[in-house]
Amino acid sequence: MPAVGAFHRSSQTKKSTCGKARHFCSECNRLRMTADGKIRPCLFSDVEYDMRAALRGDGGDDAIRAVLMEALGAKPDDHHDKVGTERGMSQIGG
Repeated sequence: MPAVGAFHRSSQTKKSTCGKARHFCSECNRLRMTADGKIRPCLFSDVEYDMRAALRGDGGDDAIRAVLMEALGAKPDDHHDKVGTERGMSQIGG
């Protein structure tokens, strides 16, 4: 989902896309890449797909596309009020 708002210097206001403030999982179109090359379909999920292996392997664009499509297909419709994951934001590069 595109950002709901952004920080504007002129108005000094900030809007957020925080999933805790408003559930928009069913509309979210974002994937997250961790610092160690994994793709997460959702920040509230521990499910990860190995993009680094696809990038380093011999499969080329088809292997990369396959990982992205698998991750997109795994996007949840809701994070079911889950708070936290096995790896914290500092561990995944956030």
